[in-house]
Amino acid sequence: MTKARRVYIDSNVLRLRRTAKGWTMSDLARQMGVEVSTTARWEHRGWVTRKYVIPLAEALGIEADEIVRQEPEDDQSSGRAT
Repeated sequence: MTKARRVYIDSNVLRLRRTAKGWTMSDLARQMGVEVSTTARWEHRGWVTRKYVIPLAEALGIEADEIVRQEPEDDQSSGRAT
């Protein structure tokens, strides 16, 4: 995956909003139509593929700008597709 397709998110906001809804990572995965490993990656690595930003924010009941954060300057991507 190229870096340009990534959007960095505030994983703390993601976790807080998910748990405030009483959702597990499995519940969020079901809502988003993705694997649980994908939602875990979002919470642990702090980035999502661009196409999921708005649907993720909508699922959490927030605006996209509440979850999107600036890309870390020191990010040294592994280049692995996820």
